[in-house]
Amino acid sequence: MKRYLPFSALLLICTLPAAQAAEPRSVWDGIYNAAQIKRAAAIYATKCEFCHGQNLTAGEAPPLTGADFLANWTSYSVGDLFEKTRNTMPATEPKSLSAQEYADLIALMLSVNKFPAGTAELPGAADRLKQIRIEAAKPASK
Repeated sequence: MKRYLPFSALLLICTLPAAQAAEPRSVWDGIYNAAQIKRAAAIYATKCEFCHGQNLTAGEAPPLTGADFLANWTSYSVGDLFEKTRNTMPATEPKSLSAQEYADLIALMLSVNKFPAGTAELPGAADRLKQIRIEAAKPASK
């Protein structure tokens, strides 16, 4: 004999995941830490500075900080920025760094753009980074 759940129980089960969904994260949530910035500085000096300038403000390539950078990336995810960087940089050898090194470089970009540091490291996993929004302005609720 088959047993079925009452409709009210099914309704509750179907709505639980939506009710428990995590609040969207943004670059304002302290998503990287200071250790990443130190590691990234060495990588940046050898792999990025020649094209993007000493302070990420431009050189032969577009700046990685400032109003133009934020205008280009606002409303995208940190995962989008990670993938773009990983697939195209360094220009002469894309995908030549480890996933964590790319994450460290993204953390450096966030730091220079004045997004706050936290205690956890920014992971080198694009799927996790896609859940974090880039927002130029700090939301009122943060």
